[in-house]
Amino acid sequence: MSENKKVIGPRSLERDLLVRVIEGPPGTHFSYEDLEEACGRDVRSSSPQRWCLDGALRDVQRERSEVWQRVGDGIRRLSDDEVPYVRGLRRVKSIRKTAQRIARDLRCTTPAGMTPEARTASNAAVSVAGVILLFTAKPAQKKVAEICAEVPQPSLKVLEIFRSKTP
Repeated sequence: MSENKKVIGPRSLERDLLVRVIEGPPGTHFSYEDLEEACGRDVRSSSPQRWCLDGALRDVQRERSEVWQRVGDGIRRLSDDEVPYVRGLRRVKSIRKTAQRIARDLRCTTPAGMTPEARTASNAAVSVAGVILLFTAKPAQKKVAEICAEVPQPSLKVLEIFRSKTP
């Protein structure tokens, strides 16, 4: 095994060092230089070794329930008030765009020229993308936000507004 790929349990030595270094209250910032000094690798987002920092950030989130975000010159721990916007609503927008791309791509196919299995797969993918688009549309997000403001545990209440009304 090469010296750069030493593993301690499921993590590389470098990743484990980063997990130990990445610690602090919300707002704490580490520059890429600090992180590189700690683990001996270039962990910038443009580096092939970025996997090391990405994995360490996932481990920190899983083990300590801390959310860290890459920022221009390093990483910063997000406060509880920042997480819904930076990691929540921004990702919902990204998911919606992905669903739009799926629907657009699948509209370019010709069902008549497909095998039955491919047609079924296409219909299923378009249907799932459609549901995602329905749930992530602005009016749906507004309804969900209204419910969340009124109800302490809104998950079940939110599902009720999207259930079909059958007689």
